[in-house]
Amino acid sequence: MNKKIGIIGGGQLGKMILDETNKMGIPVSILDPSIDSPCSNLSHNFIQGDFKDYDTILNFGLKHDIISYEIEHINVDALDELTRRGVQSCLHQKY
Repeated sequence: MNKKIGIIGGGQLGKMILDETNKMGIPVSILDPSIDSPCSNLSHNFIQGDFKDYDTILNFGLKHDIISYEIEHINVDALDELTRRGVQSCLHQKY
């Protein structure tokens, strides 16, 4: 797999995802505001940043081919822009 995967949110759900991707040898980056999040020591690349900050979400997403999230409090405008730029965003739909 050559796709770069990023997950916004490093809580318990993110940890469960990382447990499986690490078993499969799939590198995943995590974005979370807390350096003490459950994923901070498990991800291949941990980035500390604010979920609601447009530039943080946009810049994180642009470094990945696929992004997903495990928290719903995210800057949706940035997710829309990532989709417009061709980044696959799991689960995101504009209502």
